[in-house]
Amino acid sequence: MAAKPVPSTDTKTLGGFVRDSVEPGSAVYAEGSGPYGYLWEYTHEAVNLSAGEYVRYAVHTSNIEGFWSLFECGYCGIHPWMTTKHLHRYLNEFSGRAGICSIDTMEQMEYMIRRMVGKTLTNKRLTV
Repeated sequence: MAAKPVPSTDTKTLGGFVRDSVEPGSAVYAEGSGPYGYLWEYTHEAVNLSAGEYVRYAVHTSNIEGFWSLFECGYCGIHPWMTTKHLHRYLNEFSGRAGICSIDTMEQMEYMIRRMVGKTLTNKRLTV
């Protein structure tokens, strides 16, 4: 899963994010056509949540809504002092968690520890 702060939700910005994050030929599911409808290199399907349509066959936005719900819980719970400056770090953390949620807890811990080896984030670098 990919998530990052974007300066705008206009067609150009979101289209660029999708093109940078999603392989051509993949299915892109969204709420309404919005800025995604012109991404011709993807299969685009949309549900209309405002009309009470939450799922149509395999088309739904439940996964991304679940991700944002967990992110919001993280903000309200363990990271209540998120700042715009470090928002990309929090999004990386939650995206990483979402990417490994289907594996066993011990495997998740081993994965995280392997990824931390050789990484140092000093307070100076964090606050500059």
